[in-house]
Amino acid sequence: MQDAARELSVFLQARITSFLQGDPNTVVSRWDDLKEEIRLKSWVIYREHRRNRQAAARTADDAARAARTALVMAPPASSAPLITAWSQASDAAREAWTTLTLSTLRAASILDHLFSNTSSYYFHSLARTE
Repeated sequence: MQDAARELSVFLQARITSFLQGDPNTVVSRWDDLKEEIRLKSWVIYREHRRNRQAAARTADDAARAARTALVMAPPASSAPLITAWSQASDAAREAWTTLTLSTLRAASILDHLFSNTSSYYFHSLARTE
């Protein structure tokens, strides 16, 4: 996620510099355009980095599966290095999937912390008051 944040930061710095040098008479329309560009660019960056994390997780998963298959098919005498390889590949796969799902889990844990003890009556009453 740090790479994505850095990429968005570089984009913002370039766009804000050009925004500040623009015509003051068109600031409102340029601001609306800038907000839309930021929204679109952030989605592009998010999707690209998520796709990369998904590919890394699938690759790590495939490596762990191949290491397990090699371990299962190997004769018992040669299984010690294969056990180590399978363990490392499994750890790498777990780490890749954790990286992929970490932001979602953090968001869910925050929502759970805020609303887990709140009864559904609270949420239904919000709809009635608006």
